[in-house]
Amino acid sequence: HALKAWPITVRAARPIDEAISTAGGVRFEALDAGAIGASISGAGPSVFAWFSDRESAAKAQFAMQAAFEATGLRTTSYVAPVAGRGARVVPN
Repeated sequence: HALKAWPITVRAARPIDEAISTAGGVRFEALDAGAIGASISGAGPSVFAWFSDRESAAKAQFAMQAAFEATGLRTTSYVAPVAGRGARVVPN
């Protein structure tokens, strides 16, 4: 609870070109490369996208990375499958 009472002073906003949504259009790069959807995780430490096939995902991986790096931000990227089966009832 003490953390919530901590005073925070905002001195200035960061430049708009540092925002994830506009940093080279990272999300739009994913959509342009064929993503089914793309979003930002939490406060924005991660950007992710869904693809129907690995080839499209790999193509977008480089486009999204290049969009970040064009703003001077270093990135790490991964192409990974979504855990397959989905929700199911597990017997006791």
